[in-house]
Amino acid sequence: MSFLKNSSLYVLISMLKKAMPLIMIRFLTEKLPISDMGSLELFNVLNNSVGILISLSLTVYLMRIFYEEKKHRIAQLVSGGFILQFLVAIAVFILLIGSRFVFGNITKLSPFYDILIPFGAFISMIPTTSLYLLRNEEKVKTFGLFVIASTIIEFILSYYLLYKTDLSWESRVYSVVVTNCIFFIGHIIYLKRLKYLTLDIDTALLKTAVKHCLPFIPGGLALFFLDMSDRYVIEYFLGKGVLGVYGTGYRFGSIILVIANALSMAFIPMMYKLMAKKDLNKILFVQFLFLYQLVILGLTVISYFGVEFLYYIDIVQNEDYKSSIVFVPIISLAYLFSAFQQISAELLNKTNYVKVLPVISVVGCVINIVLNIWLLPIYGIMVACYSTLASFFIMWILTFYYSYKHYPLPWFNKAVLQFKFSEIKKMF
Repeated sequence: MSFLKNSSLYVLISMLKKAMPLIMIRFLTEKLPISDMGSLELFNVLNNSVGILISLSLTVYLMRIFYEEKKHRIAQLVSGGFILQFLVAIAVFILLIGSRFVFGNITKLSPFYDILIPFGAFISMIPTTSLYLLRNEEKVKTFGLFVIASTIIEFILSYYLLYKTDLSWESRVYSVVVTNCIFFIGHIIYLKRLKYLTLDIDTALLKTAVKHCLPFIPGGLALFFLDMSDRYVIEYFLGKGVLGVYGTGYRFGSIILVIANALSMAFIPMMYKLMAKKDLNKILFVQFLFLYQLVILGLTVISYFGVEFLYYIDIVQNEDYKSSIVFVPIISLAYLFSAFQQISAELLNKTNYVKVLPVISVVGCVINIVLNIWLLPIYGIMVACYSTLASFFIMWILTFYYSYKHYPLPWFNKAVLQFKFSEIKKMF
């Protein structure tokens, strides 16, 4: 079955990509003091939040209409989206420069990053969108070729800059930016070849896409700040050293996020294909969703023991970082709930009730920030893990509730428990 084949390939490709930063952790923890690792964490917070803003979440609408619209319409959305994202990048650059004059250096980064971050984020939009299209067209081999090639180049650059130059944590930043610039050109050529670029921009289509996606922007930012807000709280109360240790454990704990995202590359397009059917068997559809969640649960357990093994073989070289293992199981469980939430969020995306998603994200973000500010100074660093876990769990429950309300499926029907794999297979 092509779905299982594609899922396996996506997991393999994503794990190869994830192996690079994991291997780099070995070198970074050997080369960098924990305070520099904390600086890298703070950069990632700003860089990723700007990326979410510039993206405008347009890939959400792209996913929704991909199987319903003609290719020329998709090309109009992609091309118009790139122009709009570039304009947003300029606006963010002006905002960062302006905030520096008004509020001072609140980002704790040099002025050079006011330029690098927004335009670096825009450059990354083209490869990201291109990979979405390759995934939807089920061009797994081409997708893998791009991902693996970029991973190898990024690793070589990271290693060279870390050991052969005077750069510290900036070595990771520059290696990512240079790699994105190289593949920006490659993806532009490939998108033109696939006829996904056009000068015939449909402003009405673009307005419809932006209107649909606007609720996802504050939601995406809130979700990201939920994920990253504890970094600033930790840095404020406990210092960059503790933040560096926490960030190391957090990366290992988030391996399940990489696995879930890899599976979703095959699962989400298949999910939308099935939902587009007028004669969809909802019992079989729910069984399909349940099986997906069971697979993620099993992989979460496997990934945890895999991380334990990595620590056992001393992938973390510096003794200062080895205590980070205590964060891994809690963060892994938090991302398990996040993966479950994604399913309900995709169901809501097929309805006209997507505005509830950013509200749920904001609720989760507020819970995370309040718990950290309130309890972290009293009980220490483990509060950051448990507040993340609580926030993701509550968001999953709320998203499931609203998806069940507005896109009702027979989740609690006894027939769902009567699995017939042969019938599920026929759905594909």
